[in-house]
Amino acid sequence: MRVLAAGSPGPRQTPPSTRFMTIVGQPKTIALKYATGRIVRSRYSGQDEMMYTLTTGEKAFFPMNVGAAIDSLTLAPGQPFVVCHHGGGNWDIDRAPGFPPPAPAPMPQPPTHPPMGPPAARTQRAPAPQPPHYWGSEAAPAATSPETDTPTPRFAQDHSNSAGNVLASFYPDAIEIALAGVAAAQKRGLMVAPTFEDVRCIATTLFIEHSGRNR
Repeated sequence: MRVLAAGSPGPRQTPPSTRFMTIVGQPKTIALKYATGRIVRSRYSGQDEMMYTLTTGEKAFFPMNVGAAIDSLTLAPGQPFVVCHHGGGNWDIDRAPGFPPPAPAPMPQPPTHPPMGPPAARTQRAPAPQPPHYWGSEAAPAATSPETDTPTPRFAQDHSNSAGNVLASFYPDAIEIALAGVAAAQKRGLMVAPTFEDVRCIATTLFIEHSGRNR
């Protein structure tokens, strides 16, 4: 994710022994000790900036627009990412290779209740648990029959085709939302560039809301 100059102050000047240092044009892989940073006031510029604690114990200070780009990666503590300072207010912020974005949380399943009736009826075999829902290109596991425990591939085929086609229909709206976010950021003096992963996450959210309304 490229963060462009927007008149933001540079990193705060602190002692080299505790401050994370960058070299212009040289990428560095770092990891956060905590999932989020905090806003501090620079003693030199008087402007707000984001401070993060790294796993090395160093303190990293970034302009507010760079901090927003780091927070948008939704990094877990200890998960590495790459920063590259190109000079001035120009930065590259991205995930480290081999560390993809976190998977969406699985859809909660409704609780199952024991069948009602006389004790003899309760000895019947309980239904098999329902498989989780999958969207996009992810393959859904084959369902099983409560009576035979044999695969029933018809669900996986129908669900994968229909969900993929419906999700694709939400990409135009997702792109419009991403562009609106860029415009709102520019009004605040921030220059950000959304990635395809950002658009895909927005489209998935719209798909989930659409599915919930149609149930």
